[in-house]
Amino acid sequence: SGSASGEREVVPDMDPIHLRPVGQRGTPYLRGGAWLGFGLILPGLLGNAGFLGAEGVPTDNLVGSNQPPPTAAGPTDQALRDWEKGSQVGTDAIGGLGPKLRPPAAALPLAGVQPTDLPPIFRWGSILAHPSMGYDLTYGSGLLVGPARAESTVIQTLSPGLSLEIGQNLRVDYDPRLVIYTATGYHDTVNQAVNLQGATQRGDWSLSLNNRYGSSDNPLIETAQQTQQTSNSTRVAASRPLSPELSLNLDLTQLLRWSGNFNRTFSWSTSDSLNYRLRDNLTVGLIGGLEYDQVYRSIDMTSERLQGSIQGSVGDKLTYSLTAGMEFREFLGASAPMKASPIFSGTANYQLTEKTSIGGSLSRSVSPSLFNNEFTQTSDVQGMLHQRLFEKMILNVTGGYRQTKHSRTLDNHVGLLPDDPLVALGWIPPIGVIGYTFLQTDGYTFARVELSTRFLERGTMTLFWSWNDNVSTLRALTFVSRQTGIRLSYGF
Repeated sequence: SGSASGEREVVPDMDPIHLRPVGQRGTPYLRGGAWLGFGLILPGLLGNAGFLGAEGVPTDNLVGSNQPPPTAAGPTDQALRDWEKGSQVGTDAIGGLGPKLRPPAAALPLAGVQPTDLPPIFRWGSILAHPSMGYDLTYGSGLLVGPARAESTVIQTLSPGLSLEIGQNLRVDYDPRLVIYTATGYHDTVNQAVNLQGATQRGDWSLSLNNRYGSSDNPLIETAQQTQQTSNSTRVAASRPLSPELSLNLDLTQLLRWSGNFNRTFSWSTSDSLNYRLRDNLTVGLIGGLEYDQVYRSIDMTSERLQGSIQGSVGDKLTYSLTAGMEFREFLGASAPMKASPIFSGTANYQLTEKTSIGGSLSRSVSPSLFNNEFTQTSDVQGMLHQRLFEKMILNVTGGYRQTKHSRTLDNHVGLLPDDPLVALGWIPPIGVIGYTFLQTDGYTFARVELSTRFLERGTMTLFWSWNDNVSTLRALTFVSRQTGIRLSYGF
């Protein structure tokens, strides 16, 4: 593109209001979509309530207990993983301020108490309440407030939270975050996240249902501005043994995402697997997946995936998991050919000593973009060090690199107007191209250091420092940011 060659300069004071998709003015769909997404929590709650009459499954085993080995399935799974991990390797320009679902207070390593130790005011029959309160103070420099416009800001985040354990089958987490900026390029916002989890055992079948709702208004790298996002995901999973060595895993997921003035994407997918246990510490599997992405005012997509998986351990110290395969993506109603892409996802963790562990992960996925008629291919690798110091402190060091390649589908009837968001970011559209064309590459490198300690038995104080460097062939998206701060939390 013209921006990659450096022949076209980006106007430094370009108004970010120009970053609007073609044909979309204002936000009439966002508000209705946000209410719809929040309303979809109710079916998830009702579905979980149906589990209450079945055999109990301890809530400690809810997360991942009945799931197949992790997969690099595609946009649905990748979006959920980014959401759960937070924004350090995601698209938020500010690490740790996304609508990340905080683990229940009782599960925190430095804060939290056992249910039997909860004060009576937080125990109501079979319902256990884990309230918490957090406060973050961050100073960040080099953060984008518009194309090629970076500012420094002080960010305050107040995050009261509540986790409810209802019997042995249902857990509800609510995580609101009031975010206040000092930079004039940002506006204050309230991010929210609600998570419902349910699990049960019916005969040989292990069943789980999860519903997540999130709303945020954080600075995003790909839009070069603060961008409102609302999403709601519903996942139903079932697994059962077919023999002592063979097991079946079934998964259905719906992900609905609204992105302010940009695209809204509705995705439906299934990821099903057969897993065979070769021995106690080694399991292999075959995973098949289908997905349909309905993109508002853009080209809809379908994809098929076939992957193999392996997970196990070596001795008592090393655990690992890897899936790899191919995805075949079709673009409906466009002349663009099918796109075949390798996809994979893997993790490894090594317990050096009782107090020290190191780990790493890598993945590659394909997903729809926030922009019209665009998809992304994302590859990332990261590593981490976890160290307990002096029995009272925990040091976490993480770092990694993510490369995101953006491509756009083009056709005879697909026109580009002057207010196209990519043109506003400095992209020069090609002439006479039919099919899909390469747009730009973003290389995002990050490092983060956190030192945590416990106070007043149930409190945690964390000092953190992060460095984020995004290099893009669209120079309006290039920035270097450093962020330093303190986080205080107290939870039951």
